[in-house]
Amino acid sequence: MRDLNRVIVGGRAVKEPEYKEVNGTRIANFTLACNYDQQVNYLPVTCFGGLAERVAIPFVIKGKALQVEGRLRQESFQSKEGQHCTRLRIIAQRIILQGGPKCQ
Repeated sequence: MRDLNRVIVGGRAVKEPEYKEVNGTRIANFTLACNYDQQVNYLPVTCFGGLAERVAIPFVIKGKALQVEGRLRQESFQSKEGQHCTRLRIIAQRIILQGGPKCQ
């Protein structure tokens, strides 16, 4: 049995998505700013395949309100100073443009 790994977050895009293609799969990365109780959290979001193609400009632009549904993935990496670091990333499975169509 798999554990539940599901997240739904609402916020605003910090800037336009960055795109790349790896082994024929389109990937879009952007950051979502979530303001909760006077504290802003900046959450990295990754979209793959068809969803990455559908979050293209002009749908996701800086300041656009979004609801992102997906799962969390923990990443480990080495900082420039040589320290071991971890961060959480949202792997998007659905994005709802606030006041607009939904991307799946």
